[in-house]
Amino acid sequence: MSAAHHSSEYEVIWLVRRLFRSLAYKSNEMLEELEITAADRAVMEFLYPDKKLSVPEIASRYHVSPASMYRSLSTLWSSAGCS
Repeated sequence: MSAAHHSSEYEVIWLVRRLFRSLAYKSNEMLEELEITAADRAVMEFLYPDKKLSVPEIASRYHVSPASMYRSLSTLWSSAGCS
């Protein structure tokens, strides 16, 4: 193993990455109970602060396709019991 792997910076990065993975796992568990995906949650986060933006504008801002935004919105809409 190189000296870089024993540096304090590497240790911090490794710990932060492990924490991120643990939090992502727990978040996904909680989302399962709500029957939504991480992508659906992200769409809700994108929509919340910018209530005046359209879906294509949000997709452009966050570099995702409008189609994937609409798919997530459709899933959320159906999960909420809306038709």
